[in-house]
Amino acid sequence: MGHCRYISILLLFFNIANAYSHKIFISPSGMDKSSGDTKENAVYSLNRAFDIAREYPDEAVTINVLPGVYFQKATVVLTENDKRKKANKISIVGDRQDRPIIYGAHRLIPHVDNESGNWVMHNRELLTNKGLSLLISVNGEWRSIARYPSSSFFKSTKIEYLQQIGEKMNIKVGIPESLNTVLENTPLPQLQNAYINFYVKWTNNIKRIGSYSRQNYSFNLVSTFIPKHLLLSERDNFRLLNIFDVLKPGEWYYRDDTTIIYKPYPSENVKSSQLLIPVIDKVLIVNGTDRSKVSNISFQNIIFDTMGGKMATNGYFTHQSVDNLEAVIELNNAQNIIFQNIEMRNISDNAIWIKNGCKNCSIVGCVFDHIGAGGIKIGTTSANWSLKKQITSNVQILHNIITNGGLIYASAPGVIIFLANHNDISYNEIHNMGYTGISVGFMWMFRKYAIHNTISYNHIYNIGRGELDDMGGIYTLGISDGTRITNNIIHDVKCNRYGGWGIYNDQASSNILVKNNLVYNCSSSGYHASPGDNNRIINNMFVLNGIDEVESHNFGGKHKLTFLRNIIVHSDLNFFNKDWSKIGIPLAKNIFYAINDTLPKAIIDENLSSLLKSIPLTNPQLIKLNYKYYVSSKFVIKKTKLKSEFANLPRN
Repeated sequence: MGHCRYISILLLFFNIANAYSHKIFISPSGMDKSSGDTKENAVYSLNRAFDIAREYPDEAVTINVLPGVYFQKATVVLTENDKRKKANKISIVGDRQDRPIIYGAHRLIPHVDNESGNWVMHNRELLTNKGLSLLISVNGEWRSIARYPSSSFFKSTKIEYLQQIGEKMNIKVGIPESLNTVLENTPLPQLQNAYINFYVKWTNNIKRIGSYSRQNYSFNLVSTFIPKHLLLSERDNFRLLNIFDVLKPGEWYYRDDTTIIYKPYPSENVKSSQLLIPVIDKVLIVNGTDRSKVSNISFQNIIFDTMGGKMATNGYFTHQSVDNLEAVIELNNAQNIIFQNIEMRNISDNAIWIKNGCKNCSIVGCVFDHIGAGGIKIGTTSANWSLKKQITSNVQILHNIITNGGLIYASAPGVIIFLANHNDISYNEIHNMGYTGISVGFMWMFRKYAIHNTISYNHIYNIGRGELDDMGGIYTLGISDGTRITNNIIHDVKCNRYGGWGIYNDQASSNILVKNNLVYNCSSSGYHASPGDNNRIINNMFVLNGIDEVESHNFGGKHKLTFLRNIIVHSDLNFFNKDWSKIGIPLAKNIFYAINDTLPKAIIDENLSSLLKSIPLTNPQLIKLNYKYYVSSKFVIKKTKLKSEFANLPRN
């Protein structure tokens, strides 16, 4: 009810502001030398509309973006001069029923190669000093650069680190015979234009191929320095990118730095298709100052399509959660900035980063679909806690859909809170991501930065896709005083080798409440704890997860954990695994069910002192579950035929 009341007040605020505002019109047929005061005199660009808005600093301004298609050629940059009060706020508004589409892209003009049927596009603008885009869109749909294999992986036969000179490493990668056979007729210049995308633990490492030896079944790579714990190994999966010989319908390939070859689907017609490639890295940058934050600006009912940054020609590497990758919308020193009913699709990196010194910003009812990296980033990875003005706080991420992410940079979470506090991530649906759904915290030590965050009533599923490891539907790292993870539904978290967990309290996670969550069908376990202090795991259901239901790693650290009134259901008696028995966590008033007719009748829990008859847990709008609880005052693990009770849980 609180969130609904907030949205109602928000809409009322918009309506009151719009009723008394100066109006500026943007139209696909507009001209930037026009006045913008009527539809007939509309301007074309957001940049021109903001220039006009600055002429009315004491009035509320509504920028009406009329339905249609726009091609934005320059980033909109807002500065401290765009600071507003609520009474004279700026609203950028599209039609709710017919939202305008703003492309940050350039049209590609294809011609058909008569021999192959492929579409060929030449464009000198493709190559920039920032690298190459790994995204094009065709008729509004994401198209991937050629990947081989497209739905599985190779493993290296051997990794050799030949030498290291300063920050550079020379690496030899042995390849399997099956791949060598495919590549033996590929000209070397084509292979030198290709990349290897390695999936290493919790990150991916993209490297350009330096040379290829058919005789030795190997590639040579030149890489920037890789830390010891993320070195490439024979256990890691990899794919090739930008290989012409294995081009499939709907994929494309850089023949050289200025030529793209696209293999169309049979249903696609070259004359009626629109092919676009991103040309602007950022559609919006908000740059206020500590003392003068950009404030009271809202964006409503707009679609942002086909835009984002390029990958450096030598590849990409991140230590964790694509922390060094930019976003197409960036906020610094901003407050009361609102995005409502915005759709962002075909984005080559992250969508929105609410970065330094931001307060009271909101993203409500938006959709993020087909994203190279992640949906929303909050805060920064380093902060001086004494400079409170630089710490982002009170961000609300409510009722959004984030889907089909990590398409280039697999290790991007759907939403990540770095070092930021008092944020609310609730009522969102996050699915089909390459890594964690929601991530909170960024310090591998006992320091208080990401505190008092709320993660509630989210539906998180189809996470991981079997690409990476060490992930959670919800993941935490570091001390998080006052953080609450409650009433979430998490299922179908799938890792590559290890660590497909539902809720994952990683190193130093402390002072966190995990309550009333439902977690099921994850490839490892429902809950995983690394060393931490004063975490409370209460009234949750961990149901039919892959290996076990509850795990812990000791790592020689301390554990102070309350595990109370949870319901645990597994196919057999393997409820606990890893180091759980070593950390000495007392269990109280938990109910354990084993779905296996061959189990002993009961295992007695002396700590069970009262009956647990029900558990409030989920957002009823997402899923309704009706369980029967066979509760006994003596038995916490029971032989039972409860499988039918869980048969209708939604799967991937």
